[in-house]
Amino acid sequence: MPREKFIRALQHTGIIDAIGEAISIQDTNYEILYQNQNHKDMIGDHVGKYCYKAYQGKDHVCKECHIAMCFKDGRVHRLEQTRTTDKGVFHYETTGSPLRDSAGEIIAGIEIVRDITEKKKLQDLITSAKKDWEETFDIINDAITIHDKAFNIIRANKTSVKLLGSSYMKILSQKCYESYHGSDCPHEICPSCQTLKTGNPSFTEVFEPTLNKYLEIKALPRFDKDNQIIGVIHCVRDITNRKNLEEKLRSLSLTDELTGLYNRRGFITLADQQLKIANRLKRGVLILYADLDNMKYINDTFGHQEGDTALIETGNILKEVFRQSDIIARIGGDEFVVFPIEIIDTSTEALSARFQEFVNNYTVNRKRSYKLSISTGIVHHEYECPYTIAELINQADKAMYDQKKHKQKS
Repeated sequence: MPREKFIRALQHTGIIDAIGEAISIQDTNYEILYQNQNHKDMIGDHVGKYCYKAYQGKDHVCKECHIAMCFKDGRVHRLEQTRTTDKGVFHYETTGSPLRDSAGEIIAGIEIVRDITEKKKLQDLITSAKKDWEETFDIINDAITIHDKAFNIIRANKTSVKLLGSSYMKILSQKCYESYHGSDCPHEICPSCQTLKTGNPSFTEVFEPTLNKYLEIKALPRFDKDNQIIGVIHCVRDITNRKNLEEKLRSLSLTDELTGLYNRRGFITLADQQLKIANRLKRGVLILYADLDNMKYINDTFGHQEGDTALIETGNILKEVFRQSDIIARIGGDEFVVFPIEIIDTSTEALSARFQEFVNNYTVNRKRSYKLSISTGIVHHEYECPYTIAELINQADKAMYDQKKHKQKS
C-alpha cells in the first residue's frame, strides 16, 4: 500500500487520534506526514515540514534522532528531550518505531511523544530529597548506623566510619556488635536488643574499651508499612570529653586545690563509706586531726605564699606518715584530718609520738626561718563505732586543742 494511501486510511479510521498519545508519522526523508491532535497541541502543527527544521530549526537530521536510528536498524528507540517554550520548560519521552509496508520495507517512522514534565519534576524532587537526606545523614555529628533485625549494619554515616576507624564497606559487612564492641554476640546492656524486643526506644551510656571511649547509645525502632519492626536506627555519641570533664569537676569538688588532698566534702564522703564497712566487719576505727601551729604568724611575718608552702608541707608530711590508701584531707584553712583504712598502731599515744617524731625530723632537715609545728588529736574506737564521721572529727578536734594548749603552756 502506498504510504499516502496508508496515511489516509489511518486518518479516516481515527485510530491514531483515539489512542490518546501525541503521535506523528514521518517518511524516510523525515517529512512530517501526519500529526494527531494531541501531537499538534503539544508540538504545534508542522505537517508537510521536515522534522529537524520544524522541531530544532536545523537544516539536517539531528545526530541523536530516534527516528533516524529506527530507519537504520529497524528497532524501537526511546529518547528523553527537554524543550523550552513560552509556557516554560517541558520534558518529553519520545519513542520512535519503524513503519513497514506489506513487503517488510520501512516506509515511515511513527513517533509517540509523552509529556513527562510532571514525572520529571517528581523524580527531581525525589533525587533532591535523597541528596538532602544523604547530606544531612553524613553531616550529623552522631555516629548513625541502620541495622536489620539480625544486627547487620545496612547503612552508616561518615561519623560512624570515623568513630569506628574502619572503612564503609567493612562496616556494612559486619554485625553491629562486631563493629562497636569487637565481640561475637550482642553486649549485655545492648539497647538495640531491648528495642527489638519491646518496639520502644532505649538508651544507655557505656565505656567501650575496644574504642577507648565513653559512648551514649540510643536505639530507635524501624517499622515497615504494616507496623512490624524490621530493625533499629542506632545513634551513638562520643561523650568521652564530657565524662572526662565530669570526672575532673567531681575531682575538683572533692579535692583541695592547694595540697591535692581531699577537701571536707571528699573526706566525709569517703570516710563515711569506710566507717560503714568497718562497723560491718566489727573493725576498729581511728581518726587523726592535725592543725598547723602559728599559721597567722607565718602569714603575717613571711607572707601568704610562705603560708601556702607550710600547708603544702603539712600535707606532704601526712602523706609520708600514712599510706596511699588512707583518706587524708585538708578540711579547713590550717586543719587536716586522716582516716586510716587499716589501723596499725592501736595506741593513740604511740601514733601521736611517731607522727611528732617525723615532724621534728622534717623540721631539722629543712632550712626555714621558722619551725614547722603541728598539733594533733587522735580518737580510736574498737569494734562497732557508735559515732558518725562528723562526731569523730569533733572528738579528734577537741583532743587536738588539748595538745595545742599543752604546747602553749610549755
